[in-house]
Amino acid sequence: MADRYRSVQRHSSARYDEHRAAQRIWLKNRDGCQQSQAQKTCLLELYRQRIEALKNSGGMAKETNRFSPLTSAVVWKASEFIFQKCTDFDCVLSMMKASGASPEAMAFVRRQEAWVIEFTEYGNTDLLLLETFRANTNQFYALASGPAGVIHAEGYDFSAQDKQQREVKAVLTRHPQAFFIAKPEFKRHEARVNGGSRFVFEDYLAECRACEPLATGELIYEFDSAGRFLGVKLVDFQVVN
Repeated sequence: MADRYRSVQRHSSARYDEHRAAQRIWLKNRDGCQQSQAQKTCLLELYRQRIEALKNSGGMAKETNRFSPLTSAVVWKASEFIFQKCTDFDCVLSMMKASGASPEAMAFVRRQEAWVIEFTEYGNTDLLLLETFRANTNQFYALASGPAGVIHAEGYDFSAQDKQQREVKAVLTRHPQAFFIAKPEFKRHEARVNGGSRFVFEDYLAECRACEPLATGELIYEFDSAGRFLGVKLVDFQVVN
């Protein structure tokens, strides 16, 4: 379920707001299973339904929304005490307003439920370091452009072509539950010959977020010269000895 929901976030689906609202309702229903006499059955059925809903309603789609390009004003530089004082975004927005955050920064939080702590412009596409409320890590990278919207640079799923690579196949045969842990490190930006951009991140494969790495791989996010998102591909997959 988490993988499919992350896919909605990562590709900025045109139905993103609908999925986010549905996810909130689902979370409330899931928490309601605590009151059920058959908690396990309740949870399993809710997860099954949500997975199917995300799958069948386009949760894996790559359609994106056009929006106005961001500027450096989207950064909020007064967020160091946020986790001591806030647990929800209404509190975050109140702190932002009190600290003099720009309208652009506050609009971003309302839209993405995350705030920008670093902003780097690379032509028509920007690199953002975001922060939000999460169980495992609060910071993650995103890429933004007018045509593409906001693309979360995390949660890569192996393609059918990836799975045919010898090294990938060998790791997945031994560890079929392994996944990229969705904590990529930004490595570099590469300007394409035709004026586009390539953003290279490195993530590692493991059987759980606290497990030892099984392999590493570079994930390349590509944009054309107009800032349109062309997709993600896996390169330099290496097994950890």
